[in-house]
Amino acid sequence: MLENLSKLWTAVQENVVFLLACLLVFAGIFAVALLLEKLWLKPEKQSPARRVAYVGIFAAIAAVVMYFEFPLPFTPNFYELDFSEIPVLICSFSLGPVAGVVCEFLKVVLKLFFKGTSTAFVGDFLKYSTPVLVNDSLWGLGTTLITAVIGHMAISEEMLAAYAIMGNIEKFSTVACYGISGASAVIVGKRIGEGASREKVYEVSWCMLLLTVMIGLVVSLSLAVLLPTVFIPWLYPMFHLEGLSLEIAATMCVVFIIMMPTKAFDITNISGVLRAGGDVRVSAVIDVGSVWLVALPITVLSALVFEAPVALVCLGIQAEGLSKVPLGIWRLRSRKWINDVTREGAP
Repeated sequence: MLENLSKLWTAVQENVVFLLACLLVFAGIFAVALLLEKLWLKPEKQSPARRVAYVGIFAAIAAVVMYFEFPLPFTPNFYELDFSEIPVLICSFSLGPVAGVVCEFLKVVLKLFFKGTSTAFVGDFLKYSTPVLVNDSLWGLGTTLITAVIGHMAISEEMLAAYAIMGNIEKFSTVACYGISGASAVIVGKRIGEGASREKVYEVSWCMLLLTVMIGLVVSLSLAVLLPTVFIPWLYPMFHLEGLSLEIAATMCVVFIIMMPTKAFDITNISGVLRAGGDVRVSAVIDVGSVWLVALPITVLSALVFEAPVALVCLGIQAEGLSKVPLGIWRLRSRKWINDVTREGAP
């Protein structure tokens, strides 16, 4: 026991030293890039929200492209062609060297977290917990950037006022869905741990998903009734939403009503079912990719570039739900997410 703890402590020390060395190298490269940008290149100035959004989008694209590696002919097996540097180079040329360095750093961090590890109990913990932590952190950052993008619109004051009210309505509306998601994780995980067949686990998962979709439909119908009877005449004026801001709030609510069943499905499928089977990396890719590669770019284009109508901007904000549904169903039908993550059943 003491020998194992000693080996574990030695491995932790070596990994910490390696991590600190990597961070030191990154800090040095970042300092050089910042110095070059300030003294020589001086790229075109952009709003911080747009700059951060672009860097995040390019890093997400690079992380996805990084999974497609092609072996080179007539070379050793470890020589592979990787096109993930192309988005990083585009980011560097368009936004400057500092943005390129940050984009490369984010790409490497994503690769580090999503590739997993194989180091004893610490590896098991990091393998299943780290993608969840990264998933929730990047998802939260993406939604924050969407709010920042809204704040740079021509009608930002009215949009942010309506978005703040709609955010609270959305949180109350999805409480039951998150409850079913937690219950699904327990039920599905228990069935996997009991040694049930993949088909049995698959059937139980679909039962939970159909239940959450039905609840999503009930919530949508309830909001459809409350919008003209309570929200518009009473709730919105209570928060001083009038004129354009009230119209925007009503539009956001209508879009949310339409998207609520898909949101309910996504919450239970990703946070409940897939994670119950230990499929944290693929679920993280679906969850984060839908925000950074779908919702955020569409919101930036519709709100800042094309200055589209409010309804289209709202659809862009909610677009992540639509993209998650086919990807989530594809992963669910594959049955590859069904894994016993207990020590006895771990592969």
